[in-house]
Amino acid sequence: MRRAVAGLALVFIALPAAAWASGPSPAERGATWLISQQHSDGSFSGTSPAGATGETLAAIVAGGAKGTPVDKALAYLRTNGKAGATEGAYTGRIIAGIVAGAQNPRSFGDNHDNYVTILHSQYNTATGAYDPKNFFSDLIAANGANAARDPLPAAALAYIDTHECPDGGFPYSDCAAGSDVDTTAWAINVLVASGHRTDQAVSQARSYLLGVQRSDGGFASSSSPTMTSSDSTGLAIAAINALGEDATSSPWKQSDGDDPVKALVALQTSSGSFRPNNAASGGSEMSTVNAVPGLAHRSYPVLAPTAQPTPTPTPQPTRTSRGGGGGATNSTSPPSSHGSTSVAPAVATPYTVEVSTPRHDSSSTTGSRLSLSPAGPAAKPKPTPYLLGFGGISTKPGGLSMAMWGAIAAGCTGLGVGIWFLRLRLR
Repeated sequence: MRRAVAGLALVFIALPAAAWASGPSPAERGATWLISQQHSDGSFSGTSPAGATGETLAAIVAGGAKGTPVDKALAYLRTNGKAGATEGAYTGRIIAGIVAGAQNPRSFGDNHDNYVTILHSQYNTATGAYDPKNFFSDLIAANGANAARDPLPAAALAYIDTHECPDGGFPYSDCAAGSDVDTTAWAINVLVASGHRTDQAVSQARSYLLGVQRSDGGFASSSSPTMTSSDSTGLAIAAINALGEDATSSPWKQSDGDDPVKALVALQTSSGSFRPNNAASGGSEMSTVNAVPGLAHRSYPVLAPTAQPTPTPTPQPTRTSRGGGGGATNSTSPPSSHGSTSVAPAVATPYTVEVSTPRHDSSSTTGSRLSLSPAGPAAKPKPTPYLLGFGGISTKPGGLSMAMWGAIAAGCTGLGVGIWFLRLRLR
């Protein structure tokens, strides 16, 4: 009897440790690793340091970063952002970072620089393109306009429509080279964020993504079509989030249980970074930037936690025309001049995935987990993650909270210790 009581006490003491063993989410771990790559001046590496800093800032905010790393990135942009806003895509990335950092892109820095005005100057009213370099760059620039709540002109929406390929996807440059998962995902994000969730172009792009999903649940890039890509999969998950759908449920979850979230987390290294694909030995900054927002259950543009929008219950009117030179028509499209309002995507709780398979990782991290907080309150109509319960038991959202499980664990521990001392007194 005494042995049984002692054993029971040890079980009570051991269970709470198992209950809290899950640790940070994949998105938080990715953000932590990105923070460790931040330079002393607050910037991040990239072809355009200012553009890369804006884009990475949005990613770490999506992953829950606040405080020092966010402030350092904003300080860098205050000093160097205007000089780096030389192309539409760069300006769009800078605006996206400023907005994610809860700052005003129309009056930013000591000189109160207006980055929205800069983006206007780069917009071609004749063609509808924000960045003529390629269509992918145009979408990155348009995401900046969405972040600034600057409605896309009718010509810009028509320019997007004319780039949709016969298979429903969107190309990096033009349809002659074929549709591209990354570009298609960005097109979905841009159209949904601009208030056109119900457009035929969005529906067809969704069908394209479903049609090219790989057997492991992930997505491949056009440059490596035989391997699951963390960049492509992360962007696809963000697009799925933008559609208000659950990337861990049907139709994205396959009959064998594989889904895009599992496929992406399988590419995360022990440091928190993401490998571009299975052939890569270490993590990549760009791949991690593309992975974190989707895993944080965000879509684009990423907004600051204090500026999350309320989902609009009324769908926007549908624009059904696509292709051709005439573009699309929409009775509610904004005029060619830019305005001051737009529809932004909703957010929800980050995806939580338990992974038991060891990850190969040849990279190291020099930073620590800095200033991370939850990405924000749930706002999706279908909450996705499961909460880790006491002793590793999983409960659906709406069940007992972690705090409640913690109280139960503490009570059980106290009971076990009490029984243990009682046994000693009775000897």
